[in-house]
Amino acid sequence: MIAFRVSLADLAGPWDWNGREWTAGDSRISPFCHSALDHLCRTDGSRYLFAVRERLNGAPTENSRPSRQTPEMYDRVADELRAWPLEFFMIEAVRSEYRFRAGRWGTAPVYVCGRDGVAAGSWTPVGLAEFLTVDQLDHGAVARHLAGRHSYSSSTLFTGMNVLTERSTGRFDESGLTVTYPNDAFHAAPRRLRPDADVLAAYDTIVRNAVKQRAASLGQVVVEVSGGLDSANVAVSLARLADRPVASYGLIVGGAPGAQQRQRRTELINLLGLNDLTVDALDWLPLCPKGRRVAGEVFWPFDEPYSEAIGAALAQCTEAGKTIVYTGIGGDELMSLREFERSPRPVDMQPELGRLLTDHGRSLLDSQYPAAPAPVIPEPSLLAFACRSPVFLRAGVWPVSPLCAPEMVRFCEWLPVEWRRGRRLHRQRLTDAGIPSGWVEPALRENFAPVMAQAMTEHGRRLADALLPDSLLVQLGLVEPAAVAGRSGTEARAGVDCYEFLNVELGLRRLLRLAVPDGWVSEARSRLATP
Repeated sequence: MIAFRVSLADLAGPWDWNGREWTAGDSRISPFCHSALDHLCRTDGSRYLFAVRERLNGAPTENSRPSRQTPEMYDRVADELRAWPLEFFMIEAVRSEYRFRAGRWGTAPVYVCGRDGVAAGSWTPVGLAEFLTVDQLDHGAVARHLAGRHSYSSSTLFTGMNVLTERSTGRFDESGLTVTYPNDAFHAAPRRLRPDADVLAAYDTIVRNAVKQRAASLGQVVVEVSGGLDSANVAVSLARLADRPVASYGLIVGGAPGAQQRQRRTELINLLGLNDLTVDALDWLPLCPKGRRVAGEVFWPFDEPYSEAIGAALAQCTEAGKTIVYTGIGGDELMSLREFERSPRPVDMQPELGRLLTDHGRSLLDSQYPAAPAPVIPEPSLLAFACRSPVFLRAGVWPVSPLCAPEMVRFCEWLPVEWRRGRRLHRQRLTDAGIPSGWVEPALRENFAPVMAQAMTEHGRRLADALLPDSLLVQLGLVEPAAVAGRSGTEARAGVDCYEFLNVELGLRRLLRLAVPDGWVSEARSRLATP
């Protein structure tokens, strides 16, 4: 939600606002400009504070121009920001250093680099490409990414770049950049319900408050409706709150699951009176020739795998003036069972990881990294934000995930296991809203497996053939080329394995300005141009 490039030489300012960003000398601090966000600047003459934050309903709109205040008023504003209930990011220029602080939502995490007296940060690592070199690649992090071992951490694929995880702080001075984690967030144990407890009403109230807490107009809102329980629950809440039909969009996954998904979405849309649009994900396959990754744009390997299709949907939304997306992210985590509440997982059900890695690559999977402490919002939700939010922001859209509200997380932690097992709470709420039981428990599992399989059949094999001869990942000793060549088929797991290799290989080449095979790009574009 912010990007910056700041020099220690400009610490003392004076800083000014030019209508788009704060400037001082060669330094720039650029907030993500959106109607859902406020940005502000305060100074007491010796310190400067810059912040971007989600607008709170009822709070006055801030003036972006630097405002001179007493030291006491400056401190009060800084304290209010640290306690802000919605998302925020703040930067301070104080004496001999810059200080950075992230909020507790983690909606659009900021990546930071620093060297030679200059620190840079951005909500997308692509904005920091000039700071990245092959020598900075963290081989252990790359191996874990290829194996699907994603953990929430300040570490990235590059040793010279960190991400400010939720509630973490950063400092940049003459000695360089340091990132400090917060303490573990407190989490609660299940409780016994009172005899008169109305679980559904309490849940509805928390979602309603998460929506009404924000100052955004519902006329700007579009809700993701995938056909899943989580997004359906968010859509029900928005439909109940709005005084007009709510806009929605969805990606259709193809095959028999896609046909079922279309039917179920139609039922939900008719019931809630949504204004809907759809994008066929099979028309926007991962790594398709008309997608941004193949078209030559620089991209981050952790970006949403289906960003081509989501980008196409968001383009239609913004054309219609819908620039705030409500998502169902967080619903799975709310209903998850704790370790002591689950049945042991059979050994043969454990996922096989690192099948494309060399022996050396597999040996790096357990390499040490500074794992973040327990966050306020569950880790899988934060990883989803890191993966998906850059796609939204790049489209000029701000994402909101009410099921990740800290109050909702705490409420569901208190719930007895019988309300979480089998996602009873979400299913019962939809049933009580008039949604048929057959909708709540569909016969087929709806996921993107058909989309990924077709992507690998149509594009993956050719791309693998083009990239393998001088593969960066092969040269680093991390990937076994014969394993990639042998797994570029259509079987679902093989497709995901090979996709990760192609995505990381191509992403790193773009970031590091390494050659991408012209022959494959030309062939891909000619296939696109062929009627």
